[in-house]
Amino acid sequence: MLQTLFTVGDGTAVIILADLLKRYGLKAGDLVNLLSTEAGIAIVPETGLDPSFENALRTISRERHELFQRLTDFDTQKP
Repeated sequence: MLQTLFTVGDGTAVIILADLLKRYGLKAGDLVNLLSTEAGIAIVPETGLDPSFENALRTISRERHELFQRLTDFDTQKP
């Protein structure tokens, strides 16, 4: 999705369309982190976790998805 940056006071802004805000549960006034990635800038909702810790969790979750799924399945089968 191509968007134009525009000047607001001494800064620069971009409009995030309503459907994306809704998809990610964001609204005006929410805190977000701007992360530098290999692909560019990522806008990530503030979760209260340190971004590097959150990235590590995300990596582990991707790498160990099957294990976590098996543990979840096992846990839900308990009486």
